[in-house]
Amino acid sequence: MYRVTSTDLIDHLGVGADAKLVDIACGTGVSTNIALQRLDQEGIVWAVDASEPMLSFARTRILDQRVRWRLGRALDLERLTEGHLDNAVCNSAIWQLGELFKVLAAVRAVLRRGGQFACNWPQSFIADTPPGGAVRGQGFPLLDVARRHGLVDESGFRPYTRPTREEITSTIEKAGFEMVEHWWLPQTNSPEATYEWWKVPAFSDWFLGHVPQEQRLELVDEAWALWNPKCDVTTDWFCIRIKAV
Repeated sequence: MYRVTSTDLIDHLGVGADAKLVDIACGTGVSTNIALQRLDQEGIVWAVDASEPMLSFARTRILDQRVRWRLGRALDLERLTEGHLDNAVCNSAIWQLGELFKVLAAVRAVLRRGGQFACNWPQSFIADTPPGGAVRGQGFPLLDVARRHGLVDESGFRPYTRPTREEITSTIEKAGFEMVEHWWLPQTNSPEATYEWWKVPAFSDWFLGHVPQEQRLELVDEAWALWNPKCDVTTDWFCIRIKAV
């Protein structure tokens, strides 16, 4: 499901064959795998994630000696990587990692001067969007189903202040970067892809973290049965490529 956005970011980075790159919040390793396809035997990917289950799953999918798997937070990149890196990528997670300035400062600390970083936000996490920028299609009703069963603790939701694009640009400059380019990417997922996505534990942890996975899968199936019409869902992503100065 993340292959489109991962490929988009890495293509915009123009990763060199011998690049040293960090994949931040690597998850199941989608971006890591795409980056490896761009590298020769001298290239290295530091794959960093704060979730041990996600890293364990990624390790079973990617058996490549060029990957350095690291368990830890984005704010600890200096401790988790070595040397000054050429590139950094964070697909579909930058808003989850903490205060944007601190995250960008941590990325800047591990990049060489001129090194580049690419990341993205879904439209719903950006305060100002272009005309027509929206999620199109009826969303998968898992949260509604979980609420119906009394399984959602609303008090546990973490507040999130959506930044404007101007605020993002300002924060980038304060953290020691300059904007190279920004763009909007529409991503469309089939009903089947959306259904499979919700089966991954990490994607429902924010509201079902206390619910056993077997019960979560039952909720996903219930939501699938109630989802009418089953439809493609398109989300617009705000993407940036920035350079360390």
